[in-house]
Formats: sequence, C-alpha cells, structure tokens
Amino acid sequence: MKKNPGIIFLVIAIILGIAQLYFCSLLGTSGIELGKIEEKIQILEAQNREIEGEIARLSSLAEIQKRAVGLGFQTRYAFSNYSSQKVIAQNQ
Repeated sequence: MKKNPGIIFLVIAIILGIAQLYFCSLLGTSGIELGKIEEKIQILEAQNREIEGEIARLSSLAEIQKRAVGLGFQTRYAFSNYSSQKVIAQNQ
C-alpha cells in the first residue's frame, strides 16, 4: 500500500498544531498564576515595610521610656555610680 506524503505531512502538521495549542494554553495559565504570585509578593512586601516601621517606632527610646514611666519606673537624667571603686576623674 502506497502512502501519500501529503497526508503524512498533514497529519504531522495537525498533531504539531494541537501540541502548540496545548502548550500555549499551559503557558497562559502559568502566566496568570505568576501574575497573582507577584501581586501577592508586592502586598506582603508592603505589609513587611509597615511592620518594620511599627517595630522601629515601638523600640525607640522615647517609646520605651514612656512605657517604663507608665509601669512606675522613674525618669532619671543624672548618672549615678553605684560602684565601690573610687572615682578618679569627676567634673573635669
């Protein structure tokens, strides 16, 4: 039985066309998922910056002092030396 080369070429072209459609569809779906992931990354990075700012604000010395005073600690501005060693250089 003699096979016609045109029919073989047509079958191969149809198979390759179907494969191309499949892979294009797969890539399109992956692109949509990638876009969603990148959007989620941007949201998380913005939240991370906000949290870092909040941490910096809450760990500032002014905030710590305010909380300490609220807990009953006294504000001291003068340096006190409770060491038993003799002070060598004072008020110089």
